[in-house]
Amino acid sequence: MKDKKLEANLSMVASRVMAGLNMNGLKFLLPLWLGALTGVTVRCVFAAVAFWITSWFVKEAPVTRRQRIGLFCLGAFGLYGFMFCYLLGISKTTPVSSAIFNSMQPIWVFLISVFFLHEKATLMKVIGIALGFGGALLCILTQGSDDLAHDAFTGNMLCMVSSLVFAVYLIVSKKLLEEVGVVTMMKYIFGGAAVTGLIVSSIIGWDAPLLTDALHGEWHWVPWAVLAFVLDFFLVGKLAKRKAMQMVNPEKENPFHLVLAISVVSVLWMCPLMSLAATILFQHAGRQIIAVWLQTTALNFPMALCWQLFFAGPLVRFLFRQGMKCAVKLRKNA
Repeated sequence: MKDKKLEANLSMVASRVMAGLNMNGLKFLLPLWLGALTGVTVRCVFAAVAFWITSWFVKEAPVTRRQRIGLFCLGAFGLYGFMFCYLLGISKTTPVSSAIFNSMQPIWVFLISVFFLHEKATLMKVIGIALGFGGALLCILTQGSDDLAHDAFTGNMLCMVSSLVFAVYLIVSKKLLEEVGVVTMMKYIFGGAAVTGLIVSSIIGWDAPLLTDALHGEWHWVPWAVLAFVLDFFLVGKLAKRKAMQMVNPEKENPFHLVLAISVVSVLWMCPLMSLAATILFQHAGRQIIAVWLQTTALNFPMALCWQLFFAGPLVRFLFRQGMKCAVKLRKNA
C-alpha cells in the first residue's frame, strides 16, 4: 500500500476490532476455563513460543545484549503488569467497562508526555482529557454489580491501572522499536512476560478448570477448536503452504496437486501438535509421555489424514466455491 498513513490507520482499526473480540472472548473464558493469573501466563507463553518460531523465518537486524535485557525487562514488568491487572479486572467487570478503561491509554500517554517528556498541551487536548476522565469516573461511580460484573468497582479500577501501565509500556517500546525489528522486539518482550508469569503462577498456584475437568474425564470441544484454529491459521497453514510450494510447481503440474500437498503437510504438522495436547491432558502418561505421545500420534494420523482429504477439505472447498458464486451474482445484480 502506497499511502503509509492510510495503511497505519487501517491497521489500528483492525487492531481495535480484534481487541473488542478479545475482551468478549476473555469474559467468556474467565473463569470457566482458566483463572485470571493462569490465563495471563498461558497467553504470554503461547505468544512467546509463536514469536520465537516466527523469528526463525524472518530476518531482522541483530540486537545488542543491552537491547535484549531492556526488551526482556519491558516484557517482564510492563507487558505482564498490564495483562495481570487487565485480566483480573475483566474477570470482575463487564467487557464494555473494560473497553472504556482500555480506551484511556491515549489519555495516559498524553499526560505522561506532558509532565515527563515536556510535550506542549493545547486547550483542545486538555478539554479532551477532562471529558475522558469524566466519563471514566462516571462509569466507576454508577455501575453496579450484576451477573457479568460481580465486583464492578474493583474490576474497573484494575482495568484503569492496566491502561496506565500499558501507556508507559507503549512510550518505552516505541523508542526500542526504532532500534530493533518488530518480531525481534515481540519475542523478547513476550519471553520476559512468560518468565514472570511462570514464576508468579508457580508461587500463587495454577487455576485451570479446563485442565482439571479434563483430568476427571469432562471434555470441552470449544477450546480444542480454538487451539486448532490458532495453530493452523497462524503457524501450520503458513508453513504447510511454503513447504507445499517447494514440493509442487503449480505452473507445470495440476493445481489440485498443490491443494493435496498443503493438506498432507498440514496434517503432518497438526496431528503431532494436537496429539501432544491430548496426551498432556488426558493420557496421564507421566514419565512415558514421549512414548504415549508418539503412540497417540500414530493412532490419530490415519483418521486425521482421511478426514482432511475426504471430508473437511472437500467440504471447505465446496462452501468456498458456493460463497464465491453468490458473491459474483450479488455483484452482477447490484
